[in-house]
Amino acid sequence: MIVRYMLLAESVVQDIQTSWVSIFNVMDAIRPQGFPVLIQKCSVLVALTKEAHDPVRVDCAVSLTMGGNELARLPVTVDFQDKLKNNTIMQLLGLVIPGPGELVATFYQNDVPLESTVFLVEAAAPLAGVQVVQTQR
Repeated sequence: MIVRYMLLAESVVQDIQTSWVSIFNVMDAIRPQGFPVLIQKCSVLVALTKEAHDPVRVDCAVSLTMGGNELARLPVTVDFQDKLKNNTIMQLLGLVIPGPGELVATFYQNDVPLESTVFLVEAAAPLAGVQVVQTQR
């Protein structure tokens, strides 16, 4: 099995008729105002290609770690059916990031790591001030 790419986003949806994937708010870097931070909704998209020797159904998982500590593990059975490509979308409702560093997403096939992607987590620049918007009716 080949991992073509893996990403984190606020939301990922796949059209049932066309198989097109829509990705909303890609998290290539995470910059909260403070720590720890709760990311209430996070989706992991893993785009896979089946090799000739691969079984149709494979037990897999995605692990999210920081500094060697596992924050979440998302088990999934990838089912290629009669296709060569598969988009696996996993939704995580509630991910607590304890502090700045590197968030590492690792894709496993039968407990063997196939691919890792690193996402930078750093504190956002301090707010310059508060903007007040008023409307009159």
